[in-house]
Amino acid sequence: MLLYLKKIIKKLLNLTKTLFGYFLEFFKLINPYLYFFYYKNLKFSKNIEKRIGFKYPLIDKQIIYRKPKLEFENKLIILNEELYTEKGEIREDASPYSEYFDILKKTFDLNNINSFLDVGCSTGWILYHLKKDYQIDVCGLEYFEYQKENAHISIREKILIKDLREKIELDKFEIVNCTEVGEHIEPAALDNFLENLNNFTKKYLIMTWSSTFPPTGGPPQHVSSLEYNDFVNLLETYDFKKNNDLTKKFVENSKNYENFYYWWRDSITVFEKVD
Repeated sequence: MLLYLKKIIKKLLNLTKTLFGYFLEFFKLINPYLYFFYYKNLKFSKNIEKRIGFKYPLIDKQIIYRKPKLEFENKLIILNEELYTEKGEIREDASPYSEYFDILKKTFDLNNINSFLDVGCSTGWILYHLKKDYQIDVCGLEYFEYQKENAHISIREKILIKDLREKIELDKFEIVNCTEVGEHIEPAALDNFLENLNNFTKKYLIMTWSSTFPPTGGPPQHVSSLEYNDFVNLLETYDFKKNNDLTKKFVENSKNYENFYYWWRDSITVFEKVD
């Protein structure tokens, strides 16, 4: 009888623990502070809201629990190496970028391209291959100095340290590449970011925009995630039009490469500049 009671008590304790866990998850989903946090810090400007048709990006229900905690100044995130650690951001495996370069060659006739800008270029591996194999004027934009310091010496001086959330004066480039950037730009800075891309691009813009968030326990880096159709529609409110043929060609070419990041393929799109 005593053994039976112990089993019943153990089951009740396990059930209570499980129900408490469900309660915590439910509380996270309905936590009013989560929505106040977005209202206060991560709401689109009136300009972006008018272009996109709604007030907020996709809501990361874990964002107020992630570490490090986001800190803001005038609705801009205070960026530091705790949020974007050098160890976490330096891509030592260059194979995805080498394959990306191969896909570029198969998608575009690079012999007829004179200039290429990589926005958010990391350590510049795509620039490295373009400069090595083609007579193309290359340039990269990065925020953290450590990315430039870890770039190959042949293209290190081609990387400019800039804040994409500010207006940037720069020449136009025939191809602008911008992968894994849009979702990292806080809503209050999207006006400048998108105007920069519009001003930088002479002919083609290759871009991704994530609709997902870091896994549980990951840092709060994706603050402007968008569904794919919303991303395309937003870009097309500027001087861009999705080039369906080149987008399909790029995606199909990428399927032949095992190191090409799958999350690039989820949203990678080729836009063409229109007058």
